[in-house]
Amino acid sequence: MKHKSVKLLQAVDSGNELAAVIPPGNYYVGDPCYVLGKELYQELGELIFPPGDGNGRDIEVEVELEDGTKVRIVDWRTAHGDGRYPVMSPAGQGSVAVDSGGLAVVDLRLCDANKYTEERLAELAHGVILTEPARLRTEGGDARLDGFFTLCTEDAKDEDDD
Repeated sequence: MKHKSVKLLQAVDSGNELAAVIPPGNYYVGDPCYVLGKELYQELGELIFPPGDGNGRDIEVEVELEDGTKVRIVDWRTAHGDGRYPVMSPAGQGSVAVDSGGLAVVDLRLCDANKYTEERLAELAHGVILTEPARLRTEGGDARLDGFFTLCTEDAKDEDDD
């Protein structure tokens, strides 16, 4: 779905703790480069990497859709850049793939359906359905959505990440 605007709600230097309350909804958890349209992904990148900041920031943004609905994205840098990182959830262990050096919790209404098939998305990312608000905390590249998943990048360095 197209968006009208993106508003930065909070930003911390990459690796520092960021806490956000994620509202009820259906969410994609993975690298935002796989699912966001070009314009929205570019706007997100400008907020993550403001001029002069090569390390990036962990951010929470509010995106207003064309119909006036406001949805959230929380984006954070991984501890070791690109790779595949473990996700532990009540359903078991899985993993997410990263090609942009970052991960995000993205409302599914923001995902560009032309960029992926559902089968491919299942290989690359993790899905979460929230029926009530849940607290997300990120720090040092790791993330925990209370009661739903823990995603670890700090202890998951690939051998080729030197």
